Amino acid sequence: MKKTIQKIRNHIKNRSVIERIINARKIRLEKEWTAFINNNKSEYKLKCRNGFKIRLYKNSELSRLIYQEKFENDIIKFLSTYLKKGDVFIDVGANIGLFSLLAAKVINSEGKVYSFEPCLSTFNKLTENVFINNILNIECINNALSEKEEIKVLHSSLDGFDAWNTLGKYSKSQNYECEEVKTITLDSFMDKINKSVSLIKIDVEGWEMLVIKGAKTILSREDAPTLIIEFDDENAKNSGFNCSDLFDELLNLGYLMFSYNYIDNKLYPHEKLNHYYYNNLIAIKPNKFNSLTYMK
Repeated sequence: MKKTIQKIRNHIKNRSVIERIINARKIRLEKEWTAFINNNKSEYKLKCRNGFKIRLYKNSELSRLIYQEKFENDIIKFLSTYLKKGDVFIDVGANIGLFSLLAAKVINSEGKVYSFEPCLSTFNKLTENVFINNILNIECINNALSEKEEIKVLHSSLDGFDAWNTLGKYSKSQNYECEEVKTITLDSFMDKINKSVSLIKIDVEGWEMLVIKGAKTILSREDAPTLIIEFDDENAKNSGFNCSDLFDELLNLGYLMFSYNYIDNKLYPHEKLNHYYYNNLIAIKPNKFNSLTYMK
């Protein structure tokens, strides 16, 4: 009996049981997604554990990642923890609305979400996802954000990589189309809505620096919104800058830079790296960080 108990303990200690459970789930999800790909339906309505539904599409790599993988768990956990009822959240690069829908649930009807998605076909999917959830506190905006107001060319994927659409040079695949979009600045938008914004997520495939340059007035303030911002040097290079410059720009605006560990729900001071590959960093003003006791 003692040998059996010890054997079980060693089995668990070696993580073989846990690994088998994880692998079994992964295999099951892969099979389910393959079955979806092979059936006649072009879309699939997924009920998320956060209390909302999201429509996924078989020709979308992002949809596959949402269904099969633990997609952007760090952002999901940070949004769920940081936002509170009545907050205002801006989603820059909303795509089909995963984070906008989550934020809308967290902040409740007392809060407001502004979702920016410049690609028209993706924008239509975003508005559909808002509609099927009967969410009234999300405003979808079919514009891009940049350093000034103008007409720019958006490179939009035609083979399922729409999550990587960009105003910069498109390198994800050769199969894309060019779409003219109107850009506005975050400064002008926030001046228009005249609301205190708690959190902004910026994921625009290399165009992050230009979004920041168009928001210098509001981001220079001591009470400026906290930012979740993607750092990726390949995308940044395609837009004419590097993530080191972006990091320095945020420091110059008075932000403290952190990485976030969603497992222990803690922020850790982040030193600038020589190269970034799809890193999500948190930029917080000093007076706001002092109030984040749950992350200290």
